[in-house]
Formats: sequence, C-alpha cells, structure tokens
Amino acid sequence: MAKKTSIEQLSGKQKAAVLLMSLDVEVASKVFKELDMTEVESIAVEITNLKDISPKVIEDVIEEFYQLMSTSSYMVEGGIEYAQVILERTYGAERAKEIIEKIRVLTTVRGFSILKKADPQQLANFLSKEHPQTIALILSHLPFNKLQRY
Repeated sequence: MAKKTSIEQLSGKQKAAVLLMSLDVEVASKVFKELDMTEVESIAVEITNLKDISPKVIEDVIEEFYQLMSTSSYMVEGGIEYAQVILERTYGAERAKEIIEKIRVLTTVRGFSILKKADPQQLANFLSKEHPQTIALILSHLPFNKLQRY
C-alpha cells in the first residue's frame, strides 16, 4: 500500500490498526482480546496492508485517539461541566451560559423535586416561552403521570 501522508487518508479501521501498531505487543494483544473475532480479523488485515506509515500520521492518530478518550471521560463523568461543553458546541458560549444558569437555578436553589409538586397548568404556562432545550430538560425530570395529563 502506498505511504499514507495524512490522517484524512485513513479509514477508521486503518486508524485502529495504526494505533495498535504503535502500542507494545503485550498491550495490543490485550486490546485484541477485548474485541470479537470479526473485528480482530478486520483490523489484522489492515495491519498487514499498512506499510511505511509516517511518524506524523502515527502521531496524529494517537492524538485523535487521545482527544476521543478525553471527550468520552466527560460522558462518563457527566455533570454540569459536560452539559456545558455540549451546549457550547451546539449553541455557542453565550447561549450555553444562559441555559447553564437556568439549570443551576433549578438544581441548586430548588432542585427538580419542586416540579413534582407544581401545578401542571402553571408549569405549562411557565414553559410556553422557553426554548425547546430547556423544556426538554425540565420535562425529563417530571414523573410520567404528570406528563400523561397533557
């Protein structure tokens, strides 16, 4: 296979192969043990086909993997910080800040448990002027029986 000069030229399987090739054999074999046989075979084929990968491409693959792992740690951790990252990427810093402030008020001042006691009609009136994201967040904290009325 021709020498790959950029990470954009690599498929996902090829990136996985490059990453595994850059690991110690013992570590790579532990990764293989966690995969099903079709995945192992598929990546092994890519490993055998990849030759003369430039150090820059290897570095870029490792960096991409690191970035993916860093992002996934936010997902595992969850919390307000992860919500803010998602909101900033989706709506920009200013709108995300507004939404986060509303969330903080709801969670720290009263908590979502107050919603269980709220009159459904008053809640509907309150939410009618809110953004869909805010409505979805609040509705996700309501008990199912409160939602069935509407």
